[in-house]
Amino acid sequence: MNNRLLIIATVALAFIVPPVVLLVTRRIEVFTATMTVSLLVLYLVGWQAMRAAVRSYYEKELSYTWIDPPLAYSDLPRGYHEELEGLGYHPAGFLQRKGLADMQTAVYVHRELPIYVLVGLERSGDSWATAVLQFDTFYPDGSRLSTTTSKTFAHLSAGVKGETTRLVQLRETGSPTALDGQHVGTVRAWLAGKRDPIPANPDRLIEYLEQDRRRLRDTLRSSGWVPFPAFLQTVLGRRPGILRF
Repeated sequence: MNNRLLIIATVALAFIVPPVVLLVTRRIEVFTATMTVSLLVLYLVGWQAMRAAVRSYYEKELSYTWIDPPLAYSDLPRGYHEELEGLGYHPAGFLQRKGLADMQTAVYVHRELPIYVLVGLERSGDSWATAVLQFDTFYPDGSRLSTTTSKTFAHLSAGVKGETTRLVQLRETGSPTALDGQHVGTVRAWLAGKRDPIPANPDRLIEYLEQDRRRLRDTLRSSGWVPFPAFLQTVLGRRPGILRF
């Protein structure tokens, strides 16, 4: 049984068994105890499913290569190219992750600030759609500042306790202008606090992404992938390391 089926079965039992017990015993204390046990089992199954999913995600190697553009920059969906150029970013190339031919990433770099923009694209038939918009800045000590529209990325990369700082600023429906304003503001604030980022160099972007992936994987592996308190914080919508704006 896969994780999804196990969770569905556990949820069904958690909401079916207690009422049946109440109907049979007609004792509220037995119903309460059964409900408590059912919820505990539900949380434990959910925790194990999350640990398995995170482990599966990070155990896969992150392998990017630069490719010929699948479309002209001016043809990026939602007019992102013109908007990003107006914000001071210039095209730096297209990345493709090994084994994911239907997903491409258009990369932009700020003309003055150490900021990369990753525009994740998904192929739908003969056209491309924007899946993710993300701004990234890397630091010499391994810290990373990300401003993204991807809730999945935020939950997979934020809140990991290690020796470096990881801040993910999340706005699921944000435009380039909105994300740029938030990201640039935080970069400048960190600069004022004497935190100097690594200059943005497209030739080293893949290296930075792979190093960050390995660093996260090692930290997660040593902590058991997802400690139970971190799982509870995620369930309660209080995942540390994520700033919603």
